[in-house]
Amino acid sequence: MNPTIDIPDHTTTFALPNRDTLVTAAAVLQHCEEAVTGCASAVFDEPEPIEQLSEVCRDMDCADVLAVTRRVLTRRTDPDPDLLRAQLAACLVALRLSHELCSSHAEEYPQARTCSNATVRGIEVCRRLLGELRP
Repeated sequence: MNPTIDIPDHTTTFALPNRDTLVTAAAVLQHCEEAVTGCASAVFDEPEPIEQLSEVCRDMDCADVLAVTRRVLTRRTDPDPDLLRAQLAACLVALRLSHELCSSHAEEYPQARTCSNATVRGIEVCRRLLGELRP
């Protein structure tokens, strides 16, 4: 059974974190995006990369979500608070999935270790921002 998402009304007000916080968060997400992309790309050096296609797709999905989250955060156009929270929540899901995957291979592959470490930092940043965006 798929969980449902409660979508609140749009009467909530909030203030964006300060610019330095957003720039720092964007830099962490950029580094994380590069790490998960590098990890996914490294699979193609393996003898049978097709066997790990789902893992490549999981990391590439994470990279895409990270890129969108970074753009929404740095656009500075007063985004809808519900949209911003939803995007950060989606980013947390993508980061968690990537982290679970990469941390299971971190001892064998340096790219997976880099990815695992980067996703931990990304998760911390997204959680911190979500905490600052609570009404």
